[in-house]
Amino acid sequence: MEHKVRRVIEEYNKNDEYLHKDYTLNITIQEIVKVLDDLVLYENDYEDEIYDQYDLTEEQIQKLKPFLKNNLNEDFDKYSYQLACYNES
Repeated sequence: MEHKVRRVIEEYNKNDEYLHKDYTLNITIQEIVKVLDDLVLYENDYEDEIYDQYDLTEEQIQKLKPFLKNNLNEDFDKYSYQLACYNES
């Protein structure tokens, strides 16, 4: 069985920290590491397997926009953003 991974940018409401929306990325792990050259990986993540969630800066969002399947009009006053990964079987 093929192991399929879905990578997204999650948008959280700053007032209640609930997930507002997610935006699917069409990007490989190698592209993430290359595009987000300032991403500091957690101790349990590696450049060839990034599974944890990471807070994203405005600059990082801009770098990821070309890989989005849908348009993202970010609002950092209202929302926070995280890079996330989910297994899909």
